[in-house]
Amino acid sequence: MLFAARGATVKWTITLFNPNSVALTNVTASDTIPGELVIVRATTSAGTVSVSGNTISFTQAVMACGKFYSTTVITRVRDDIPVPFVIINSATTYATISSRIIKFGADY
Repeated sequence: MLFAARGATVKWTITLFNPNSVALTNVTASDTIPGELVIVRATTSAGTVSVSGNTISFTQAVMACGKFYSTTVITRVRDDIPVPFVIINSATTYATISSRIIKFGADY
């Protein structure tokens, strides 16, 4: 559980791992950050990351077996949200393995 006050900076890390014995292709992850937060910046250890409004998108053409990639998102809690508040966030990842599209999901 994370506690943060209005105006505080909150760091999120989205970690992707390929546990398969073959590479994944067309790896994408997206995360629409809840409206209580404002995205300050996003960086990734591989591939590309982009921000549009409150949505972060990650893409990687090929993810080798056994690889980890991390996307770090820096957000700020809005000053105008009523207290107390609870923020729930979800991210979704898609990849192709052996011509099959696989969907992964995570809540945090």
